[in-house]
Amino acid sequence: MPCSSPPQLCIWDTAGIERFRTMTQGYYRHADGVLLVYSLADSASLRLLTSWAREVDDRTVTSSSPVLKIIVGNKSDLEHRTTEHTASELAATYGCELVLQVSAKTGEGIEEALRVIAGKLLARSRERRRSKLMTSPDSDGNPLTLDRQDRTERRQAPRCC
Repeated sequence: MPCSSPPQLCIWDTAGIERFRTMTQGYYRHADGVLLVYSLADSASLRLLTSWAREVDDRTVTSSSPVLKIIVGNKSDLEHRTTEHTASELAATYGCELVLQVSAKTGEGIEEALRVIAGKLLARSRERRRSKLMTSPDSDGNPLTLDRQDRTERRQAPRCC
């Protein structure tokens, strides 16, 4: 990911605790991406992820572009009680782009996961900027378009003064 300056990630961790659910609503409003984290060693945590995924969809449905959603299986250093297939099915159901596995305890996969996420967010940001530039309206509110005919007509138009 060549870049002149490193991207900044602001990560809010609510630990999936029910009492923090009302706090999370404010974070969704300006979020570009959401990491849905579950424990690979606890199949119940993967099932709980569905309610969080639905909430993300409910809270971000009005945004101009869909929020990047990534499922992260944590505790890869422990015995797995969930399958990657189940996580992939969940990802497909809720429009999540990736399923990653990491270990917060050993640090395995953390840096790689953050690089992948930052890269995807950066690519989306660049695409939005490019798209916005291509469709910026002129003074009459019409989208700007450039083609050879427009430039030729302008060159041939009589000039005053």
